[in-house]
Amino acid sequence: MFLHNTKFCRLASGLAGGVRNLSGQKPKTAILMLNMGGPTHTDQVHDYLLRIMTDRDMIQLPVQSRLGPWIAQRRTPEVQKKYKEIGGGSPILKWTELQGQLMCEQLDRISPETAPHKHYVGFRYVNPLTENTLAEIEKDKPERVVLFSQYPQYSCATSGSSFNSIFTHYRSNNLPSDIKWSIIDRWGTHPLLIKTFAQRIRDELAKFVETKRNDVVILFTAHSLPLKAVNRGDAYPSEIGASVHMVMQELGQTNPYSLAWQSKVGPLPWLAPATDDAIKV
Repeated sequence: MFLHNTKFCRLASGLAGGVRNLSGQKPKTAILMLNMGGPTHTDQVHDYLLRIMTDRDMIQLPVQSRLGPWIAQRRTPEVQKKYKEIGGGSPILKWTELQGQLMCEQLDRISPETAPHKHYVGFRYVNPLTENTLAEIEKDKPERVVLFSQYPQYSCATSGSSFNSIFTHYRSNNLPSDIKWSIIDRWGTHPLLIKTFAQRIRDELAKFVETKRNDVVILFTAHSLPLKAVNRGDAYPSEIGASVHMVMQELGQTNPYSLAWQSKVGPLPWLAPATDDAIKV
């Protein structure tokens, strides 16, 4: 089920989020912003890693029920150290809330017939967890819920995992019959997103002297994915490629470019080349 309402879609790239209804009115439209989330404090890191390592949509391990918790326990101190280096926690909740507020303020203006709009945050691996947020939405009794994936490109490991968590929730809970549901499951080729990426690149290219500007290599980098998932038919690599292609079209194919991948975990083969290797070349 896809949402083709342009009033929502034209906000997807520029604002990427959903708004707390500050008036206190009952929301008519709820927008559930789906993402993996990140620990706000270092004491959340272990449970965050545990949920990731035991989610078979995200990663598949042999004897996962035992190996997953072992990996989470082993990696916790190292990951806690990295979060301390960036201030003690992830800023993703703060920025998602702000994006949500801006989006709903805009939606209230351009679509008064579906207002008031209220955003909700549903993280997959850390509070506010998606299943708890669904219960909050049900209490507010909106007429419509928009499930808005914050991942521009679709992957079974990211958007798919969030949607599966919603399915799992309603497999054991009654699906409200008086709510209309819509989905924005991907927006990686939305024109406004492409124009935004292209403009950011132009701004950086402008810092080079004109005689060398067109020789600058543009390195696109995206989160990697295990080849095992790719071989099962995950659409993610092709959707990343489509975004890159459209950005380069928007730029007029002015520069050489390359696509690299980052954040590999574990010994199994993932999409390559790795970003650090690509930089060396």
